[in-house]
Amino acid sequence: MARTIPSNAITSANNFETNYQTSLIALRAAEVAPYFTVGSKAYFGDQIFGKNRNGQTYGFVVRDRAEVENSIAASAGAKKDVVERVVNLSIEPWHTFEKTNAVEGQTDAIFDKNIAEPNGQALIQGALQKSIKSDVAKCSTCFIGNAGELEPLAMASAHLSSLTSEPLYGFCDPMIEAIVTTKGADRVPVDAPPMYKQGLIGHFHGADYRSQRFIPRVTISAALATAMTGAKFASFNDSTNVLTVTLGASPASATVIKAGTPLFISDVVATDLVGDITTEPYAFIVTEDKNIATTDSTVAVKVDEVPVSVLGTRVAALSDGSIIEWTGAGANVTSANDVTIPAAGIYFGAIVRANGAYEFETLDTIDVQGSEYKKGQVDRITIHQNRRLDMDAFVNDTRFDLFTLSGTVEKRAQALVLVKAK
Repeated sequence: MARTIPSNAITSANNFETNYQTSLIALRAAEVAPYFTVGSKAYFGDQIFGKNRNGQTYGFVVRDRAEVENSIAASAGAKKDVVERVVNLSIEPWHTFEKTNAVEGQTDAIFDKNIAEPNGQALIQGALQKSIKSDVAKCSTCFIGNAGELEPLAMASAHLSSLTSEPLYGFCDPMIEAIVTTKGADRVPVDAPPMYKQGLIGHFHGADYRSQRFIPRVTISAALATAMTGAKFASFNDSTNVLTVTLGASPASATVIKAGTPLFISDVVATDLVGDITTEPYAFIVTEDKNIATTDSTVAVKVDEVPVSVLGTRVAALSDGSIIEWTGAGANVTSANDVTIPAAGIYFGAIVRANGAYEFETLDTIDVQGSEYKKGQVDRITIHQNRRLDMDAFVNDTRFDLFTLSGTVEKRAQALVLVKAK
């Protein structure tokens, strides 16, 4: 079959090999990628078939379940169709490009220092930053503490442990690590491979913690905190995921609700992994910064999807177990419901999740493989290298590619922690 090759593609014959130098890049990437590789699962490996499907979407199915009745006879209302929910993730491409001239031949040792380390780290950090920014809002609960308090970490792991027997993993701002250390908390080092020792905090109250500097900090201004005092629920659009709040008062000065800020609606609680209620408030976590002017009496913020209509797949419910109705004659979240946020201050963040709440894998094979194609694989991270020689300029063009499929697939098994800085 004829194939059209882009003008900038590598057109020479394939010569597949695994290469030590490229493996170094994968190793350097894996060293800074425990957030991806620890406590995650590769759910879609058998679907990808080693093909480069840039933008291909894969669906993780969240299971529904039936009503539970305390009777011998089944009531008509308890017989319901199974309505599963799908969380979609797409393959995303990342690459770096290096140029070296004919007299810059490098040994493996220099390659490791000058090429593998910066390129491996840059590739994975690009993917990390985008994923973490999205994952913060994909937490169904948020535990908040004052300056120096460790209780939020313990409460997050205690909550998740009550939902699942899966191992727990935490990823936190390095400043939380500093708080844990200076407080002299009892923490047992994790028996991890040497490549994961850097940034390792240890085992604390049921979860293995590692540093992750890309967890964003959340700032809540005094003007925002004051304006939110006495705030009430106005509406929630479940098509656009926009939550509108009636402020308690217009802010004294222009302010902003930052992405990552949790909002809590009175009487709305998080659910467990089969849709039953928990005692923890559901966290509506803002996904985009939203400016508030001094003349505003309401604010509309975008939050992550909040499925509530199907019993087994819902992430939130009323505290009595009722299905939430946002609109219509049966609306049961109204202007009588309070909306609150954390107190004013700067907060260090952490994400705690159960094993399997997160999906991560990389493509092992791509379709663009030139004569100088190599790849390296370390701990589910595959880096692809292609090199093209420009004979006129006498320059080597070397490209490193990483294709990731990553993201939170079960937000009910993931919690956000905020610890106040001061």
